[in-house]
Amino acid sequence: MRHGFSFQLVTTLEEPECFEAVLENVKETLRREGHALDDNFKVGIMIEVPATVMAAEHLTRHVGFFALGTNDLAAYTLAVDRTNDYVSKLYQELDPAVVRLIHELS
Repeated sequence: MRHGFSFQLVTTLEEPECFEAVLENVKETLRREGHALDDNFKVGIMIEVPATVMAAEHLTRHVGFFALGTNDLAAYTLAVDRTNDYVSKLYQELDPAVVRLIHELS
């Protein structure tokens, strides 16, 4: 069985490199303590902001998978707080801008 963890709100190429370094340090510490580790563990990122979509091609070299966070992607793309009664009606998960961003990933 494969296991993984996805980091949220990643927007730069440097962040996955930091995750890799931290994860390797944690794995090394756990091994020294005698814990068995699953070598199939994958590190991924949530795609939740437009910047991550635009950098996805470069980020694929540093992560094992992507998870699409459509609620946040729509909210950040449209700059709408979906919990705010004054503007929440502007939140449309199928807005053409959101759909276009998702299409960019395919």
